[in-house]
Amino acid sequence: MSVECDRSLPIEVASLWAKTGSADQWHSLGAHLVDTAYVADRLWDDWLSPSTRRWLAAPVGDDDAGRALLTWLAGCHDLGKASPAFQIQAAAHADRVRAVGLPVPSVLPERSKAPHAKVSAVAILGLLAERFDWDRAPALGPAAILGGHHGWFPERGFWRDAERYPSLFGWSKDSHALWMAARAALFDLVVDVTGARHVLEAKGIELGRARELALSGYVILADWLASNTELFPYACAPFDASYLQESADRARHALTSIGWHRFDAETVHVDFTRRFGFPPNRLQEQMIAMARSADEPGLFIVEAPMGVGKTEAAFVAIEMLARAHGLGGTFIGLPTQATSNQMFARSRRWLEHLDTGTYVMALAHGKAAQVPAFRQLKGSLGSIDVDENGGARVTAQEWFDGAKRRLLAPLVVGTVDQALLSAAKIRHVALRQAGLMGKVVVVDEVHAYDAHMSVFLRRALRWLGEARVPVILLSATLPPRSRERLIEAYTGSPVELHDAGYPGVVHVTASGEVTSSHVALEREAIRAHLQLMTEPTGRQGDDVTERVVALARRGANVLVVRNTVRRAQETYGSVAHHLGERFVTLLHARFLAEHRLAKERWLEARFGPGGDRPRGHVVVGTQVLEQSLDVDFDVLVTDLAPIDLVLQRLGRVHRHPGTHRPEGLEVPLVIVAGLSRSRTRPPEFPPGSRAVYAEHLLLRSAALLFTRQSIVLPDEVPLLVERAYGQDDLVPSTWAAEAAVAEREWRSAEMTQERVATQLALPAPQDAANLLELCRIGIGDPDDDDPAVQAAVRGSAPSIEVVAGWTGAEGDTITCVSGPVPLKRRPTSEEADHALGATLRLPPSLTSAALGSLVVPPGWEEDPWLRHFRLLGLDRAGEALIGDTGVRYTEALGLEVTSGGGGGGVRSRR
Repeated sequence: MSVECDRSLPIEVASLWAKTGSADQWHSLGAHLVDTAYVADRLWDDWLSPSTRRWLAAPVGDDDAGRALLTWLAGCHDLGKASPAFQIQAAAHADRVRAVGLPVPSVLPERSKAPHAKVSAVAILGLLAERFDWDRAPALGPAAILGGHHGWFPERGFWRDAERYPSLFGWSKDSHALWMAARAALFDLVVDVTGARHVLEAKGIELGRARELALSGYVILADWLASNTELFPYACAPFDASYLQESADRARHALTSIGWHRFDAETVHVDFTRRFGFPPNRLQEQMIAMARSADEPGLFIVEAPMGVGKTEAAFVAIEMLARAHGLGGTFIGLPTQATSNQMFARSRRWLEHLDTGTYVMALAHGKAAQVPAFRQLKGSLGSIDVDENGGARVTAQEWFDGAKRRLLAPLVVGTVDQALLSAAKIRHVALRQAGLMGKVVVVDEVHAYDAHMSVFLRRALRWLGEARVPVILLSATLPPRSRERLIEAYTGSPVELHDAGYPGVVHVTASGEVTSSHVALEREAIRAHLQLMTEPTGRQGDDVTERVVALARRGANVLVVRNTVRRAQETYGSVAHHLGERFVTLLHARFLAEHRLAKERWLEARFGPGGDRPRGHVVVGTQVLEQSLDVDFDVLVTDLAPIDLVLQRLGRVHRHPGTHRPEGLEVPLVIVAGLSRSRTRPPEFPPGSRAVYAEHLLLRSAALLFTRQSIVLPDEVPLLVERAYGQDDLVPSTWAAEAAVAEREWRSAEMTQERVATQLALPAPQDAANLLELCRIGIGDPDDDDPAVQAAVRGSAPSIEVVAGWTGAEGDTITCVSGPVPLKRRPTSEEADHALGATLRLPPSLTSAALGSLVVPPGWEEDPWLRHFRLLGLDRAGEALIGDTGVRYTEALGLEVTSGGGGGGVRSRR
């Protein structure tokens, strides 16, 4: 970009303002436009990955043309501030504009009808037609990008508003009219500074929706950085061409001053053993080979049993793909916050063993600020020496803390919602898309997403495939139809698949070319013993408790997974009554953040790889224990669930080879409870299980298990999953009528879920004529943990988080688990941390009551961390009322619903 542009602005245009502080602090519009263009120039060189630059530049030519396109768009984003509706907003500056000759009325009562982003969109349509002879259809692409730089894209026919409200827009059919000429002068300045003339002379460029959406995100990012007054202080003077050099210098230092470091993979040869402390197995070797030989990154699907190193295989593939194809980082998505926290720690260890470099990480979910490993990384200035010669530096930077900014960090671990939101009709969706461009996107446990979430996943894959973003999907139990639909989503058309075998790796290019490989694992097949235990419908039987207690007294470490929080709490209480509380641990989603994180750390330290394993300990929990956690137990006791989830839970048993087992438990044992059996009728399931899972899948899974005494791992995993989700008759004839009704209800519910999700998701790129109204439905403007938006993406009932603590007599403070927090004044940083450690997600059944009866304390309303949290005040016994429902909190059991109903049958997956 040029800093020697001779084009000066007329004094009336040079005096327009774009940013202001106090009456004597202001930054001219010309200066802000070139600031944003120069920031975009630095983003192109120092932040966008080589693969992203190549992709963006493809429709316009070479790297220089791609740079010119982005910087021109960024520089033009605020042309609409050259309008009466904007300039009237600051009285002192409006007076200056009037004084130099531009008409600014003293009153504009309908000013809100001309937001400056829309004025920018209108202006660019006319200027492209006038200066470069563009037709309207291709000009709508740049217009939508400029009109969407505050997060919402304009509506169809937006240009008509200029004719409706000419006094607001400063619009006229005469291009020489004062406001029209002012915008033209600014446009010409940006064209000259960015060198975009040769690109615009093409008279229209078809970028495609994926590029337009990504470019929109980069324009938003450039604007945010250029609007930072610490990086670009107020010049407090009309624009002068001499400012160009100062702007370029400030932009040159902007990214480094806030700690940005692009991920540049320098790995030539991956030393797997040095990375992870053990040699690669056959699955990992196959992944290395396929990643090395891939001419086009595409989509990888890795299907293999639990505990065989799929994560390490993905880590190595990220390195190799990044090196070979010029990629700039990764996003790794997990089903839950607990699994994200564990993956964050594993990812950090991997990065510490990379070659010399600085690696900026982010943890992306609503409770990231409360995770000690992430806080420690931020607080330690990010320096980690991995050997005597220095080497990799892993750091977390404050700038990426914002809810919409975390995906922009080069290396991101978080809940899968973060990727799903890139395909949702939400504000600033373009920024989330930009955060995934040029990365390797990894999604773990892809089988875990229901029909609603799967729509968002497939739609996200369609946009990623269109953008040629490589994706790695990991699963232990993926139904064949799900695999087909995921591949079709990425490629945009059906793909003929060959049976890759299990375990196996499938690679599909964006154009639909398929490579697959079966992997024979070194470990021998394991036959897990299977036992069924009947429990009375509607309550839990003593037989299960007795069996768990007996196993624990033999020295076995037992994992018990119940399908609802209430069942888990009841089982914990029953087992603890016999063994004592120190021999039993409960984990579910309704613990205070500090207590839950402590339990997760304890679980990993005791039952993770190399953990200090106890003897005879029982861990009771919900579905938070079934996914991605690298923990190992001797025995599994589980409520009946769909067969793929039973197999997932079984993956937490005998996971770590070489672990000593109690006598008689040298082979895995799984005990399936949570059902009652009858000779003449289908089995019955607890109400909570039916509320969580479709009865159709429970019946088919029960039919599969009733005929077996063992499960051979991994050989029988794909067979069982395929049969459970297939069309074959499985259930006995005595169940047929009930099973048929359950199947119809399931299929109807699936169709409803998909229909609702489709309305909330972005259309596929090929189905969007332009970006106009792309997110007009307006799900919301989400923080990372906004309940309405999360519910829309996950297809669940909305739930809210509260801060729980013990109230005192005076009511000025609340005592949280780690310290007091004031209620009537803004908390200090340390006091806010106390409150964040006491956050608690309520069951969805209490959302309405909580919104009606709990309030945000007045002292928290100005705190950026606490302003969204309502207060749940507990008495000395830990009890409270939420509406008419009684609740109680204890460190042992978490939150219980004690009266008035609510919460017992709600699935807990967070």
